Amino acid sequence: TGDALAPAVVLGQAIGRLGCFSAGCCYGRETDVPWAVTFRDAYAMRQVGTRVDVPLHPTQIYESLACFLILAA
Repeated sequence: TGDALAPAVVLGQAIGRLGCFSAGCCYGRETDVPWAVTFRDAYAMRQVGTRVDVPLHPTQIYESLACFLILAA
């Protein structure tokens, strides 16, 4: 049963991380890499404590890509 459900769980996790990216939560550390993300929405700052106007690692995208790779495997 676990083997049959695993692909759905991984797909749900991958899509959920994209939702986190859209909401601005679950962000990474401050960085200066070229693909850093800077959130600017004051609503996200008030609701989930997102750091605004600071370049951050997009950890939500990293995890989503990893989950899609696991799903493909």
